[in-house]
Amino acid sequence: MLRIVATVGYLGCIPFVGPLLASLAGLVTAILVYRGTGSLQPLAAIWALVLATTIWALPRALREDPDAKVTVIDRYAGIWLAAAPAIPLADLLGSSFSAGAIIALATPVLLYTLLLSVPRHLFDRDTRPVLRLIDDLVAGALAAIGTLAVMLALLRFLPETLPT
Repeated sequence: MLRIVATVGYLGCIPFVGPLLASLAGLVTAILVYRGTGSLQPLAAIWALVLATTIWALPRALREDPDAKVTVIDRYAGIWLAAAPAIPLADLLGSSFSAGAIIALATPVLLYTLLLSVPRHLFDRDTRPVLRLIDDLVAGALAAIGTLAVMLALLRFLPETLPT
C-alpha cells in the first residue's frame, strides 16, 4: 500500500519520466476535482488531504529506501499547489482546447518543473523527508505566483476568448 501511494500508483517506477507523469497526474486529478465540483473549496480540501497523505507516506517510503527516486508523491502534491490558480482560469477561458486554456494549464507544469531544479539540488540529496517535501512546496508556491502573472496577462491580452 505504501509503495502504491509513494509512487503515485507506480508512475514513479517508470524510468526517466516517472516524476513528470506524477506531476501530470496531479494536474489532471486537480482538474477533475475542480470540474466535478465547480468550486475551489473541495479542491483545497482534497489538496490538504493529499498533503497529509504525503506527510504520512514520504518519511516511511524514504526509511525503506533512502535513495528512492521512485517516490514521487511530493511532486504530486507540489503540482496541486502550482496549478491552483490556473484551473479556474482555464475553465473561465472556455474550452479545454482553446489557446488560453492550454497556456493556463501548461504554465504551472512548466514553471513548476523549471523552478523545482533549484530547491531540488539543495534539498533532495538530504535524507530528511521534510526537506524532500519542502522543495516541491517551494517550487509549487513560486510556480503559483508565476501562474498568477500569466493569468493576468491572459486576461489582459486574450479578452476575446472570454465567454460573454
